[in-house]
Amino acid sequence: MTFRACAVIPVFNHHAVLDRIVAALVACKLPVLLVDDGSDAVTRHTLKKLAAANPDTACLSLPENRGKGAAVLAGFAQMHQRGFTHALQVDADGQHDLADVPAMLALAEQHPEQLVSGLPQYDDSVPAVRFYGRYLTHALIWLDTLSFSLRDSMCGFRVYPLDASLALARRVRIGRRMDFDTDIMTRLYWAGTESRFLPTRVRYPQDGVSHFRMFRDNARMTWLHIRLFLGMLPRSPKLVYRNIMRRRYRHWANIGERGSLFGLRLIGFVDRVVGRYISRAILYPVTLYFFVTHPRARRASREFLVAAGVAPTFGNRFRHFMQFSVSILDKVAAWYAPDRIRVECP
Repeated sequence: MTFRACAVIPVFNHHAVLDRIVAALVACKLPVLLVDDGSDAVTRHTLKKLAAANPDTACLSLPENRGKGAAVLAGFAQMHQRGFTHALQVDADGQHDLADVPAMLALAEQHPEQLVSGLPQYDDSVPAVRFYGRYLTHALIWLDTLSFSLRDSMCGFRVYPLDASLALARRVRIGRRMDFDTDIMTRLYWAGTESRFLPTRVRYPQDGVSHFRMFRDNARMTWLHIRLFLGMLPRSPKLVYRNIMRRRYRHWANIGERGSLFGLRLIGFVDRVVGRYISRAILYPVTLYFFVTHPRARRASREFLVAAGVAPTFGNRFRHFMQFSVSILDKVAAWYAPDRIRVECP
């Protein structure tokens, strides 16, 4: 799939820092779509000036305020029609560190089927109520997905795969206002779209404009979590199975070590005192134990041998384990007695 990314910015009466945001995105060679969600006259004038001054910037005007989610989805639909595959969503209030845009786009290009989201790293400007309140949402989303993989569902700095996002929006109604970010990420996860997270700095400008309404939007989020919990119940068997399979088929590089420092020191001591022939003989039963009791590593060995063009027989897989054990023994020997191990650098 050809990766073509753009930026979509929902705007409702935010105009103070839009010029800086647009300039940063254009510098990243991103076409920008500003979605006017029924803003006031001052903001509309600012949007027109930005669109006129930048050939890669366009403006989509909605006739009335429909909410952030509705504005974002309208922007997604228009940019998808123009042939873009991914859209970077950026809020218009200046909270996000746009220096992270290239890294987010690179991560999205490496994993085009996944949603890439910022993982907020707050400074002292964040209101305490907003900071700690997020953890309640985190816990509820972990319950709604039966997984800890969605590390933050509220960040508005993301790269969306447009095909999956718009297909989801055609099937179900996604929250149109402050519930949008949490709702769409959770439902994409339910539909099979995983999320990846990139740490990013987030600040709350002192002169920032917030449209969050304490009672109305908290009530909306409460209703969202009730709906998501009820939606999780019939999906729970599938979600549990998915989590089990994810752990079972982790990449070999993410498999934790099963040995111990004591074991390494012991085999190093034996190798140093009685020599390599005895220490290598001891490795056979030790390696056999790990071979028998570590099915995940056996599967990883099979996959490696197949990729290398070697028949993944029982004997070849055990020899693969043994070569790994011998390499560990060489490292330990080099640790204890560097002069004994010859190291050649090409």
